[in-house]
Amino acid sequence: MPLASVMFLGLFASVLLLKFAASHQDERAQAREVRSITAILATRSRLLETMVRGQAEAPRALTGAWPMSPDELDALLRSDQTTMGFDGAAVLDPDGAVVAAISREGTFLDPAGARHALGTDSSDILVLARGVSTITGNVLWEGVPALMVATVPPDAPPPAAPVAPHLRPVLIYVEQMDAALLSRIARLLGLSGLYLGAPASDQASLPITDLSGRQLASLVWQPSRPGTALLDDVLNPILAIFGILGAASAAVIWLARHAASLIRASELRALSDPLTGLPNRFLLEDRLQHALLTMRRNQERITLLYLDLDGFKRVNDTLGHAAGDDLLRQAADRLRSLVRDMDTVARIGGDEFIVFQPGDCNAATIHQICVRLIDGLAEPFIVDGKRIDIGVSIGAVCAPADGTEVSLLVRRADEAMYHAKRSGRGRYHRWSDTVRSGGVFPGAGSSEAMT
Repeated sequence: MPLASVMFLGLFASVLLLKFAASHQDERAQAREVRSITAILATRSRLLETMVRGQAEAPRALTGAWPMSPDELDALLRSDQTTMGFDGAAVLDPDGAVVAAISREGTFLDPAGARHALGTDSSDILVLARGVSTITGNVLWEGVPALMVATVPPDAPPPAAPVAPHLRPVLIYVEQMDAALLSRIARLLGLSGLYLGAPASDQASLPITDLSGRQLASLVWQPSRPGTALLDDVLNPILAIFGILGAASAAVIWLARHAASLIRASELRALSDPLTGLPNRFLLEDRLQHALLTMRRNQERITLLYLDLDGFKRVNDTLGHAAGDDLLRQAADRLRSLVRDMDTVARIGGDEFIVFQPGDCNAATIHQICVRLIDGLAEPFIVDGKRIDIGVSIGAVCAPADGTEVSLLVRRADEAMYHAKRSGRGRYHRWSDTVRSGGVFPGAGSSEAMT
């Protein structure tokens, strides 16, 4: 066979291999984006559930007090919407009928208006909610897909007679998947647009389904295509050296290495917070899982702290989001400087951070690190030439004493943080103290300046 034919066949095979590799890398990139979006929505649902468990007043007010008048329901739902910022809330009676709701604009809705606002079969919510105290899922709210948390009021304490779950109402809280929420997710993952609609042939999509599996809408975005982009960059040069099979082979090797580099860079972006450069929730959970395995093997302990900045919303509202972003970057740098190199500092969303460190975990060590963090973040920040004073509230847990699962430790630290914040801010609180006596410990020499 002539040498030219051999070289042509070699080049043709190389092009086919490149196209296959590019297509495979595009599919992997899109699959990672689907997993990342799903994980972020699930994380947001868990955060909403935590807020409902810790801050919602209506479930506690309805304990043993059903039925209520429309005016009483209006006051309860309006209070929770003001406190937690939900896009709406509704009440189901024990038979599953929607009896009241409050709209995104804060308008109280009668049963007819409430049924129209909740565009999902309430019987599915009712059946599932009776099996557990709280469920999460997706619903249609005022025509827009929304994250939903449904909860059943707890039983009244003695001496009141217990009320069976099927005789209690169900409260529903929703956060719509509006443009603001989708824009934040797209910015976090570096996606090219993210919206609700029908996908075109070159777009990726993720179905949003309700509790019964019925599709409510599709999340659509333009997927990243690192393989195709790389193929476009290298194919013309490869064709230009048509007669040199060895150079084409070298280009294939370069493509493989460069594609691997793009994949590593893409995975690193998916595991890091783009604003602060800190590990995000996904990398945090991976590191914490490994640390827990090491803890069990070596009989060690782990300290986990859940931090929420005090006064950050005021900075965002008065100076703008750019100043808020600058403050978050400075706070992240300061947190890194206040812990050891072996410790992990992660940003899990908004103004919330997690710090965990292996080693001894007792009252003395928790007090030492919490006071160092509270005092360190109490030092002024300079943003746009202005002095900014903020603080931090901290919830603390120890592993294995307070749990050995990642989700359980994070949830309990979050609960302890809310306890500290409700007790005056600029404080830390151990979850174990909530179980025993509810004690709160202020940071040494700095909590007086916290707001």
